[in-house]
Amino acid sequence: SGVYIRVGRAGALKSAGHDHAIASTVVEGMVLVADDWAESRADLRIPLVHLVVDDPVHRQRFGLDDEVSESAISGTTRNMQEKVLESTTYPSAIATARLTGPLSADPALAITLTVRDVTAEYTVPCELLVGPEELRVSGAMTVQHEDLGLEPFSAAGGLLRVADEIDLEFEFTARRWGALN
Repeated sequence: SGVYIRVGRAGALKSAGHDHAIASTVVEGMVLVADDWAESRADLRIPLVHLVVDDPVHRQRFGLDDEVSESAISGTTRNMQEKVLESTTYPSAIATARLTGPLSADPALAITLTVRDVTAEYTVPCELLVGPEELRVSGAMTVQHEDLGLEPFSAAGGLLRVADEIDLEFEFTARRWGALN
């Protein structure tokens, strides 16, 4: 399971910066599947301390080619954790997902996302694969920093800043209780 995030750059000096790929493959939670799927839901927690910034594999996922120095990664991680997410005060992002309708060929999820005690709701088309022992769901969405009460990081008096749009992709696998090896 994982959450993969791409944030771009903005401002008059945006050519001096670079886009970022941020990811977490640490996702905790549970999925409750009801017999008729109508009351099915997923409750997930993403510990923010496990977010990884600009790993080459994650950058490649978003088509970001340029290499990023260790000092730039360290600075971005520090700014993101301390100034934007305030992860010592708000250690986790929380997501709840429900199917918007009956299990169909075009499933969508109603997702409630909470970051720093600010909650936003989204409807997201998804791919859903249901097997006898596991369930897989994936999808993509764009959110705004302001949706979640976040202030995009900026430098040089705002001439270089993180863009407001956040592209987010997710892939989750849930296994039937007792099916874990």
